[in-house]
Amino acid sequence: MIDSHVIKARKLQERLKEVFTSQRPAGAPPVEQRPKFEPVGDSPAQAQAEMNPVSAVNSFPENPQDWQIREFFEQRFRSRLDEGMKFSLQTYRMWQAVDMAIDGPLVNQVQLPLGLLAQGFITLDACHKEIESLSPELASTLFQLGSDKKPIKVNGPRLFEVSHNLVKSLVTRRVAAISTPIRQRHPLMKYEPRDTSLVGQLKGDMMSQYAEIMADNYGYRDAIEQSARDVSKYTEQIEFIKSPWDRKTQTLRRKKENLGAEGVGPEGTDYEEYEAIEKEGLDWVAPHRARVYSDRLHPLRKINSDTGPQYIGYWDISRIGELRTNKSYWNREAIEWDTGLWTLMAANQSFFRFYYREAIAVAENYGNNPGLRNDRKNQAATGYEWTDDAPVTLAYHFEKINPKTWGIADYDHDVWIRFVIAGNAKVIWADVCASTPAVCHNYNADDQRDVSSSFAMDVLPYQDQVSNLLTQLLEIQHQGLVRMYSLNIDGMKPDQIDAVEKALKNQDYTQAHAIIIKYSAEAMRDMAMDARSAYQERLKSIEVSTTEKTTEIFRSIMNLLSLSERLLFFSPQELGQVAPREITATEANMVNNTTLGIRDFHACGLESALDAKKRIIYESAIAFGSDKIELPVMNTYSRATVEKAKFTITGVDSDEDVETVKSGRFTLSGSFSDLAHNFVFTSRDGTERAPDKEIAQSMVQFVQVIGQYPPLGQTMTIGQGSELLNAVARRLGVPVKVRLPVGMDPNAPLSGNPQEQFQQFAESVHQAIAALAKQTEQTHQAQQAIAQSVEELSAAVQQVATKRGQIAPGFPQGTGAPPLPTTQAEQPAFLA
Repeated sequence: MIDSHVIKARKLQERLKEVFTSQRPAGAPPVEQRPKFEPVGDSPAQAQAEMNPVSAVNSFPENPQDWQIREFFEQRFRSRLDEGMKFSLQTYRMWQAVDMAIDGPLVNQVQLPLGLLAQGFITLDACHKEIESLSPELASTLFQLGSDKKPIKVNGPRLFEVSHNLVKSLVTRRVAAISTPIRQRHPLMKYEPRDTSLVGQLKGDMMSQYAEIMADNYGYRDAIEQSARDVSKYTEQIEFIKSPWDRKTQTLRRKKENLGAEGVGPEGTDYEEYEAIEKEGLDWVAPHRARVYSDRLHPLRKINSDTGPQYIGYWDISRIGELRTNKSYWNREAIEWDTGLWTLMAANQSFFRFYYREAIAVAENYGNNPGLRNDRKNQAATGYEWTDDAPVTLAYHFEKINPKTWGIADYDHDVWIRFVIAGNAKVIWADVCASTPAVCHNYNADDQRDVSSSFAMDVLPYQDQVSNLLTQLLEIQHQGLVRMYSLNIDGMKPDQIDAVEKALKNQDYTQAHAIIIKYSAEAMRDMAMDARSAYQERLKSIEVSTTEKTTEIFRSIMNLLSLSERLLFFSPQELGQVAPREITATEANMVNNTTLGIRDFHACGLESALDAKKRIIYESAIAFGSDKIELPVMNTYSRATVEKAKFTITGVDSDEDVETVKSGRFTLSGSFSDLAHNFVFTSRDGTERAPDKEIAQSMVQFVQVIGQYPPLGQTMTIGQGSELLNAVARRLGVPVKVRLPVGMDPNAPLSGNPQEQFQQFAESVHQAIAALAKQTEQTHQAQQAIAQSVEELSAAVQQVATKRGQIAPGFPQGTGAPPLPTTQAEQPAFLA
């Protein structure tokens, strides 16, 4: 954390502009391309083995000039950006495979042009050309061409190949399980004070509310879902601050204070305009993982604790015109055409065409055909060299440096500085960051590896296998559509045989007509033939049974999905599925704990990033936030606590007014710098955060324990008891404050005379025992009344049964059940 006042006093921001806009004097030699290292030791072997890295500064003169500092850093930035971009282009294939898999085909490549043709959006010729560009073999099958080689008919297939997007399905399931509990937290980031005093709790509540307002203004909850999705796809997602601090203002108006004759006059003169802060805080950006680079000597996740990489950043492609027209940037006239970028784009067309689509023109790679260099179409894009539409590299580079060590300013501490670099070398902007400029979300990343396999990458093999099984199912269904017929042509004329063949082959059912076959039964008998078997069973259908194969394929798909879920740490109960058998309560708890454990493990990287965000937000707000703040808090803090925290209550004049606030809240105002003190807030949050209701219940139980043991009551004062109850109200969000009556001593013990307390306790126990005895006696009397009623009812039943002769006197100890009455006359009187 830095102090913005000290930074301003040392003129660090002004010095950054002076250094990176300075020019080399005419005739001066440029700074050497590589820093000089001074050998340590006497022998050549020792000098080669031991190099002093600090001597890189010695490549400067003892008192370097600004232009020398600028050129040295520009060379350093170029080297690090080149390394970062090359690393991105070497590893992007892994991310590209995941991106293509999770996107999936929106519609089948054949269905889209055929659907457009059916709806009249494109012509038959256009449809033929579009499908032919995808697959000439498929086009020759789908279209029937005329003598002029133009399509005249479409032979549309009835079955299309499909692929199941298993990657998106499982990733969505995991994202929902992780992001939903985090999105539902209120506040999103809670600042728990290490100080257990009321002043510390008040400052913690104010900072939590300040961060909650920032989370609503800048959409932190929406970003959580994207972060969970990205770590599932790429293992790591890096979020960078867009700027050290963002502030949006608006011009508003308010009534003038009526002092004497002021405010008297024409309508509209009673108001004045003023600048109001609409929102302020940190805005974050999450670039694609393939465009992020960092100091690879340190694990990337160490950026969360600011103990790892010394530089980190991300690069993008912009246009020269957009940079030259931004008057906030420096060195706009120095932004030039970069032929190295054009060469890089030509050598990595797959990356730029996939991730930038048509946003920029990508150079063609001529390979072994130099004749293409004379091709007008291929050379048209190089005309960007003379226009503002030419692409240029734009990098946001964050580096931790010591300004005094590098001769920039008289500030002898490490600070993070944000550099905006165009064309891999020209610094067009620089500003000081108050804290770490980035956070790292990750899932199961190996710190010993540059790139770790992601969750989505582990799903890819199963998605391919499911797609293969679905394709095989399509083949089986196609076989099931095949029909074979056997036709006995004895006694049939050729035209009748031809009519049967056309009827079976014709796909248009409206063209089917009845076929009449005439025969002579007498002639058939003379030939010793059965007419019924000869003509009624003349045509037979032979079908291919696909039921068994289809069932086998579906069983294979279900087994594959079950295997993938088990290997990817999924549980059927996580999907809301019931267990296939009855399980015990112990097994249910084990399944629940295991499922929650895997979910929490997947969320560990997000929780670590949120903890880092908490620290960065706090340090940045202290350094760059508005000095005056106003926040509403629960009306459960006393005026003494508020004043001890160096804040004032607005809208309330006296302590009596504070005690009678009906809204349950009052507004505190003061200086944000009063929240600046070390070790105020812990990093415990997220799943480690205890719910407020549980804390409130623990407090209530604590009060009950004290009330049950009078000697313990002597250790707590009445004032402490009221503060404890107010803390319970704050945890529950109840706008009620426990107030001491006028004249009561807050330092008096919570319990009075121990002997009197014990006597009262004994009397209360005696009363409770007497009440219990009375209740027991009443219960016994009720039981006796019920028993007597049962006996009377039993005697009445026996009397009726004996009279009717239907039930033996000894029933229900009898050997059999009595017959039921069959007529209404035979029913007992109470049933008639």
